[in-house]
This record gives sequence, structure tokens and C-alpha cells, in this order.
Amino acid sequence: MKYLITFPAVLVLVILPSCLQKLENENIPKEVRTSFELRYPDVEEVSWELDANADWVAQFSVYNTEYLAKFNLDGDWLETDHKIITAAVPFKVNLSLHDHFKDYKIEHAMIAEKKTGQFYEMQVLAMGHEYDIEADTKGTLTREVELN
Repeated sequence: MKYLITFPAVLVLVILPSCLQKLENENIPKEVRTSFELRYPDVEEVSWELDANADWVAQFSVYNTEYLAKFNLDGDWLETDHKIITAAVPFKVNLSLHDHFKDYKIEHAMIAEKKTGQFYEMQVLAMGHEYDIEADTKGTLTREVELN
């Protein structure tokens, strides 16, 4: 009797998520799905969200690394982000942060690939404030927004 109850429960847990994924993907504009599939042909599992800017965000994994790829409504790729450990932030970027803040701590870091190049996006604690910082690969700070 125990197996009769367990089997249907397992069946629902296995089949239901795949059905939900298909329903979600049907809501994604064709241009966005096509652009994603051309850019990431080997990715099989992806979840989608519509962000506050009306851009489609795909979340997926490649070799155990989580990625977020952003596309506009026309299917144009905007950027792809993935987290990195703070120790992986290059020396040039750290030098620029030190020159700008003197005393700082990188709380979170990610690499953002954009049409204009590769950038490091970081949340930085400095002088009792939290900042959203972006720097290019040369170490130039390209964005600074105080969060608190």
C-alpha cells in the first residue's frame, strides 16, 4: 500500500515541473527564445523572468556555474552575468577601488559580458556605505551608485 501512494507522488513531482517549464517557455516571445537558443545552443534547462525594465532574463547553468542572460523584447541580447569569488577580481580593478575609496571591502562580485565588453560588477562596502560599482577590464570605474 505504501508503494501505491509513493509512486503517484513521485510521478507528479517528476512530470509536473517539466509541464510547468513548457508552459513558462510558451509565454516567451519567439524572438527572445530564438536569440537565446542561437547564443546558448547546448543549454537545455532554463527559467525565464520578465524584469522591471520589460527585459527577459534567462537563468541557466553551465558546468555548475549559474548564469543570467538578458534580452530585450525584440530578442536582442543585452548581457550575460555570472558570479565570481571576490578574490577573482583583477588587481587593476582592486587598485582603482583602493584609489577611489582607500578602505573598502568587496561583498559580491560578478562578471558581466555586454556588447561593449566585459565588466566587473560589485557590491562594495566603503566608508560606512554600500555601493554598486562597475569596472572595465582595465580597472576604470564605469559606474558608482550608493545603495544606502
